[in-house]
Amino acid sequence: MIVPSNREIDAWIAEHIIQLSGVGYYRRVSQKTSGWEKCEKDDTTLDNDRWSANLYYLSIPGNTDSVFAVPQYTDSIEEAFSVICKLRSMNYHFVISDTYDGVDKFKVEIWGIRNLIDSMRTKLVEACDIHPAKAICVAVCNLFELFEESKCPWFARH
Repeated sequence: MIVPSNREIDAWIAEHIIQLSGVGYYRRVSQKTSGWEKCEKDDTTLDNDRWSANLYYLSIPGNTDSVFAVPQYTDSIEEAFSVICKLRSMNYHFVISDTYDGVDKFKVEIWGIRNLIDSMRTKLVEACDIHPAKAICVAVCNLFELFEESKCPWFARH
């Protein structure tokens, strides 16, 4: 299994769970103007190579003058909680507990209905990490790997 970076997980959650518009890497067109353009992850502003591209979304779809930074869901418990709220509105439930396996970790379980025939809630996925926000985000990605593997390219099985 290929392990994605935190920002790759953040981008996937922003686009597929929170449903922010135009998620991707953007850079300033020039250090002398305020315009933005979509680019590749490692690109820099054309007239200043110290200004690198960053992960943004468009608050107004199609308007590159409305870029805002994609929240750091994997690093911020407050942002991770917004992911929990979104999934709770979709009838998923979370159980967050601490566990000890040589080191203290947070265990996140996501419960829900596996299929329309079975109306009982079951534990669908779980994830553990020393950082609670990362554990939440990995569990969410695992949940969507379970149901929609094609939307999680980094979880391809090897």
